[in-house]
Formats: sequence, structure tokens, C-alpha cells
Amino acid sequence: MSAKHMAPGPSDPKKRPSQGPAYRASHVRQTASPYGRSQTAGPQPSPHRATRASRTAAAPTASASAAPAPSRHGASELDRVKSRSGRPAPGKRRRRGPRWWQVTLIVVAVLAVVAGACGFAMYQDVKAIQSEVGNVKQEFAVYKDALMNGKSDQLSGSAASLAQSTQTMADHVSSPLWALAELAPVYGQDVRQARELVNSANILTHNGLVPFSNSLNGVSVKSLVKDGGQVDIPILQKVIDAVLEVQGPLKDTIHTVQSMEPFHIQKLNDLIDSTRSALSTASDLLDEADDVLPQLPSMLGANGETKTYLVVALNNVETRSSGGFPGSWGTMTVTDGKIALGDFSAIQGLRQEGGTGFSPTAEEVAAFDMGSVVDNPGSSMMTPQFPRAAEAAAQSWLAFKGQAVNGVVAIDPVFLQALLAVTGRSVDVGGVHVDGSNAAAVLMHDTYWNLPVEAQDAFFASVAGSSFQAVFQGLGHADSGDLAKTFMDGALARNFQVWVADEAQEAAIDALGFSGGLEDDPAKPVLGTYTNDYTWSKMDWYLDMRTSVGKGTKNPDGSTSYPVTTTVTNAMTEAEAASAPYYVYGGNPDKRSQGDMLTHLYLMAPAGGSISNVQGTGGVFSAAQHTVYGFDEWTCALQENPGETTTVTYTVTTSPQATEPLAVDRTPAARTFS
Repeated sequence: MSAKHMAPGPSDPKKRPSQGPAYRASHVRQTASPYGRSQTAGPQPSPHRATRASRTAAAPTASASAAPAPSRHGASELDRVKSRSGRPAPGKRRRRGPRWWQVTLIVVAVLAVVAGACGFAMYQDVKAIQSEVGNVKQEFAVYKDALMNGKSDQLSGSAASLAQSTQTMADHVSSPLWALAELAPVYGQDVRQARELVNSANILTHNGLVPFSNSLNGVSVKSLVKDGGQVDIPILQKVIDAVLEVQGPLKDTIHTVQSMEPFHIQKLNDLIDSTRSALSTASDLLDEADDVLPQLPSMLGANGETKTYLVVALNNVETRSSGGFPGSWGTMTVTDGKIALGDFSAIQGLRQEGGTGFSPTAEEVAAFDMGSVVDNPGSSMMTPQFPRAAEAAAQSWLAFKGQAVNGVVAIDPVFLQALLAVTGRSVDVGGVHVDGSNAAAVLMHDTYWNLPVEAQDAFFASVAGSSFQAVFQGLGHADSGDLAKTFMDGALARNFQVWVADEAQEAAIDALGFSGGLEDDPAKPVLGTYTNDYTWSKMDWYLDMRTSVGKGTKNPDGSTSYPVTTTVTNAMTEAEAASAPYYVYGGNPDKRSQGDMLTHLYLMAPAGGSISNVQGTGGVFSAAQHTVYGFDEWTCALQENPGETTTVTYTVTTSPQATEPLAVDRTPAARTFS
């Protein structure tokens, strides 16, 4: 609204008219009232209003004689008092005040212009941040490639680029406009959390990623493991120090993301939710790093100390709860990271006066029929608790060979084949070529169908020993990422398991997930489905076991009950049964036919949970309940002729403390079935 449309008033001297006669005619100076206060006379009434006022004054009233005398300006004190009350006095004309609604519109318009300018500025910031996010994604791909492939000389430059991008993003969100935007209702929280996320990422790159990368600068991570099976201890120590250095900033970033409230913008929620699972895994790994990393140099014989480990080659075609029958065993020594393998020999038939020196518990004997382990080293793997199985194997080695070991490493043909594949190695034994495509089939099928019985165990031991040697020779050629994945996958499937006598080092092994120990955390419920062969043969090439878990039902006490079905099928055909060698089909006198397969299935409840309603149909079935290692356990004796299936149904109830869905663990199979 322009100035010429505003009502004049005394507040702005520029708006006052000149003080000529006209002004003095309508405005008077301040005068003292009879009460000692100054009054400013208003404009003189018009003739029309004066007439009305005189008529009113002339009307006779009871109080007329008491009315105060008019002032010399012609207005009574009563008139002036009424004017002060906000109502026009008789004979007075109301002064035209400012048009406040018009002023309000001006203020709103100005604010709209300011808000638009601020919004545009923030919009420009958001566009710039989006651009930097794209740069971060591209650069992180470069950084990941350099890290996974041992290109340590590229890490520092890549980390510096990431730090530059996150700093640019942090500079944009540090402006006062962003701080002001946090005060906005509803979406102010989104702005605050977005700023926290950007600043956290910036701190991570500057205080974590850059120092980590600089620490590894010039360090060839690919040369950490060299040909011949040697681990470079100095390089390992540098890697450990670098990882421990990045721990703090990474943990802070993980905490920031995981503690965020839901955003009001769904795209932001989708972004955060997609990273939470990965960050949770990273958080678990960081928690374990303090326990694991400092132990590794000692386990690898740092400072000239020699460590001796018993290596046991398991054979899954004669299933044992911890993996398979120990077909052969030998030692591996490590000094300053250099690995050397001894000779491997067969275990089958080993007996001696005085036995193994290992004594199973009454619970182990009742549940897993481990009584024979006192005399037979081959019975050591009948328990699914690998640390106990490893103790039995180590004690047996000491009894039979007179040598104490620092730990036990168990490897089956499935894992051995994966190692040959990742290292690109192969061996030729007795005219048989073994590599990363056929090792499992050669060791667990062809050996027993194609070789005479008296040569089978020796052939298995020879192939296992030669393959281990070849793998160690080729470790330096393997891709570090692929090699790490091979070990992690093997441990997850229980194809690769490690036990160490030293308690602190065993805790590190368990934290890595290599221990093969039963899950004892009630918050993480795991159902165990483990098997021991009772056909007395190499029949389990045909063992097809599958478990399905139904929908859980929450119970009043907080526990959850799941309906579970486990099927065990004998995948051998009648034709194969008719032509199979004796060493394959076995000699248990309880067999109903040459192809009959006898198995004990062990159902182990989750920690703090239970198993109930165990029933079986098809084949031959019986069940007995036990308690072992603090777990509720059911031993199911099964028999299936070729092509026959036993179906076992039961209910698994978790502990009330369970916070995760029910998972299933199992004895590793000789092969997978479609």
C-alpha cells in the first residue's frame, strides 16, 4: 500500500501537514486539564455534529446542574474522559487509524519473499548434497575394490576424495538456514537427523577412514598370505592396528544411524532401513574385533613360537554329528606364520591298550552313544558339540602318537574342493585327477565304488594330504576376498571347524564363527538337526535330509512355538543298491534289505527352549528324550529302504528371551539335492 493511502498521524513527522492556519484550526496545543494532566484536543466538530451536541446538552437532566463547566476549548472534562475510554465522545469525530489488515498482508508478503529465498537456498544445498552423494557412491566403489583386492596404494587417495565429498556435504548443512529449519513443526526432526547423519559420515571419513587408509599405505594386503602357506606376521599386525584404529568412529556412526527415529519422508526411511541390517552385522564384528584380532599373531606362532594343530579330514558319506567319520589325520605346525604339514594317515581300525584317554559324560553316552570313544578315535565326532569332539580327537592323538597339540582343525571334502577351486590347485594320486570341480565326488563316491576295499582308506588319506599341501602352496595366488568368503561359508555350513586349547584364543575362534559350538544364547534360538550313521558304511552319499519351519505362535509367557517337519530320504535307487559294494551298503544286522539306510537323527532344542509332540511316519521310527549340555534333546532312530522317506513332525518352543526367529543348524551333507 503506498504512502498516500495511509492516514496521517503524529507518529511520522514527514506525514504531518504544514503548520499553517488550516492546521491550527483543526489541531490545538496540549493544555493542562483541571486534574493536572495534559490533553490533546481532537479536531473541532463539524457544524452538523455541533448542532446535535447542542441539542443533547439542552435536554433537561437531573444532573445538569452538576455537570462540570466547559473548558475554554468548548469540551467538557467528561467528553475528554469518554474519549480516553476508546469511545467517541459526543461531538467528537473518530480519528481514522491505520488499516492493520493491510499492514499484515505486507508483512506476510515480505515473509513469503524471505521464505522463498531461504527455500531456494536450501533447495540449492540439497541439489549440491545429492551430487556429492553420487560422488561418494562412485568413490566408495573404487575404495572397496582397492580394499578387497589388496591395492593399498590406492586407499589413501580414495579416502581423501571421500573425505572431501563428506566435508562439502557437512558445510552445506551447517548454514543457519538448516539450523532454523530444525524448528519447523513435523519435518524439523527430519532436518535435524539428516544433519546428524551427514556430520557423522564426515567424522567417520576424517577420523576413521583416512587414518585407516594411511596406516595401510604401502602395505600389500595381497601378500598377507604367501605361496607355500606363510602368513606375513608384520603385515598382519599392521592390518590389525589399522582395524582397531577405525573402530571408534565406525561404532559412533553405527550408533547414530541405529538410534534415529522414523523420518516423515518414506524415501529416507527406506534408505536407513536398507543399511540397518548391514550396520548391525558390522557392529557385531566390531564388538568381536577386540577379542579376535590381538589373538591372531600368537595363534600363528609369532615371535618364533611354534604352534601344532591336529588336522582331521572328515568323510561326510559316513555321517557323524560334527561332520563325518574322521577318515585321516595329521599335524600342521606354524612358526612365525610359516605353515608346514606333516604326514597324514588313516584312522579306521586304530585300537590300542589303554584306549584314547578320553572319557565321555553319561549324558553324551545316553544321547549320542559315545561310549565307544574310550577305545575308538573314530567315534570322537559323534557329538554335535565340536569343541568336545575336538578335545576327544586331541586326546586320542596324544594317546596314540604321544604328541600334545594346541588345537584341532576339521575339514571335509566339500570344503577341500572349495579351497582347491579358490587357489586354482589340483593333485594327481594313483592316476586320479582331483581339483576344485570333483574333489568331493572323488573322495566320497568314486573311491568306494572304484577301488578295492583295502586301498580305499589309504587313497582317501593320500588325496587329503596332497590336496592340503597344494592348497597351502597356492594361497598366495588366491583372491583375498574370495578366500575369506570360502572360509566364512565353510564355517557357516560346518564344513570347516576349529578348536584351540587356549581359552582366550578359543573365545576368538568362537567370535569368528569357526568353533562349531552349539548356540547357547536364548535370545538367538537355533534348532539342531544332527545325524550319526548306523548302517556301518559309506551310505550317506544318498542321505537327503530337509527341515521346514512353520509359522510361530506367541505364547503367554513370551516364548514362541513353531511346527517343524524334518524328512529323511534314502535317495539310493534299487539298481544302485543291487550293485553297490559292501563298503557302501554296510553290514548292520538290523538292515531289512541291502539298500536299507540306518540313521540316528538328533533334535536339539534352542537354548532355554524345548521340543514336544515328536512323531514319525514312513520307514522305521522310534524316539527317546534326553538332556545333554543343558539342551532338551530327542534321539530318533530311523530306517529307510531305497526311495523311502521318514517324516518327523514336532513342535519347537523357544525361550521367552528369544528375540530372533528360529534358525536351523544341521550336520553337513555329502552333497546337495535339488
